[in-house]
Amino acid sequence: AAFVAGHFDISDARPYFDVIAVDQNTTETHGALPFYEFLRADGSYNVTVARAAYAGETSAHVIRWNAATESPLILMRIIIADDDDDISNSTGPLTPAQTRARFPDVYPSVAFTS
Repeated sequence: AAFVAGHFDISDARPYFDVIAVDQNTTETHGALPFYEFLRADGSYNVTVARAAYAGETSAHVIRWNAATESPLILMRIIIADDDDDISNSTGPLTPAQTRARFPDVYPSVAFTS
């Protein structure tokens, strides 16, 4: 399982985000949670993304991949309405380090367990 945690301030410039469990091979979405289902009043959040059979510790908000998923992927989608803040203003595909540097206020932490 993956424990995804972070902080997100909903605003006119960044009005929406969600966390999605996807099969990387098929691009099929297996589960998703929009921010209004897990974001606390202070902007913090904790979401667990786990395989279907995972029975260990989870947060209160859980997304599961289908049992047949061979290439699980976690996607965090952010809607950015401010052109000056848009990730498309960055050059080329970004590495995780470049993404964290570009968006340090929204980049989540992820911890894995077996």
